[in-house]
Amino acid sequence: MAGRFRVVERVCVKNCFHIALLMLCSCAVVDGQDSAFDIKHWRALDDRDISALGRAVMRGSAGSWIHAETELFTYHTATRQRLERVAREAEWTYADVSRRLGLRAVEERGHLFVVENEGDWARVMRAAGRRADGVALHVGREIFILRDQHTGASYVDIPHEMVHYRLWQAYGREDLPLWLEEGLAVFLGWESALAYQQTRGLNLYRQQEAVEETDWFPWSELFAMKTYPDKPVRTAAFYRQTGRLLKEVVDGIGEERLGALVETLVHGQQSLRHVLETEYGWSAAEVDAMKERVEQAVKQPVQRAD
Repeated sequence: MAGRFRVVERVCVKNCFHIALLMLCSCAVVDGQDSAFDIKHWRALDDRDISALGRAVMRGSAGSWIHAETELFTYHTATRQRLERVAREAEWTYADVSRRLGLRAVEERGHLFVVENEGDWARVMRAAGRRADGVALHVGREIFILRDQHTGASYVDIPHEMVHYRLWQAYGREDLPLWLEEGLAVFLGWESALAYQQTRGLNLYRQQEAVEETDWFPWSELFAMKTYPDKPVRTAAFYRQTGRLLKEVVDGIGEERLGALVETLVHGQQSLRHVLETEYGWSAAEVDAMKERVEQAVKQPVQRAD
């Protein structure tokens, strides 16, 4: 079809952001037809070591499963088309997130499950002790993604969970601060989603509601948090505040230094302020100004790509 046209789709993702897809040309969204993945039956897989949760998902599913293996993941989905699309994105995103975090690939294969039945997904979330409104989940070596008729295509769930997965691989036994892990997943997950969709000729933008004053987390409380907020509106505020914080920090130090910053924060058990002032030469006034920019930004609605 000649010319340009605009189609907008909205989906609700784990962090309650509204994501819209701007399609710039009709020919950009067609995936290749040749399969890059060798479809296997369960018994033919090299790696069938999955968790009790993974086994429960496969046993409880109303449909059948197909599988494929790469060096990075074993994929479990219902259809070849779904498998190929998810696997392409996951393989690309693994490399992109690893580069942004300065992490090398490890000789450890994960498992990625695509659940296409809402009832099956509800069992996944209950078994994992998570809220029912989530649409993606990382647990150890496994990533679970919901793809049903209600969620449609989510453009950030795989990149978001890939950040969690790579951080777990790198620091799984460390005391990774919650604000840091979730902030990285929100910020880098979005950046990686933007980059991947651009390789397909697509642009994303997001709509975020303003964080109300009553839902804002004082900095001392945010940095001390060990568990997620109970209320969805506060969870959304937590995601937005931590994600914006990481964006401001990376804008200030440069993405090439992000991996070293994460290493220092995890292994040194030091405050963000202390690290920025002693390792990166920020003044106290610059740290305070950065925090002020975060607060101003998240207390305003957003409808843009950054």
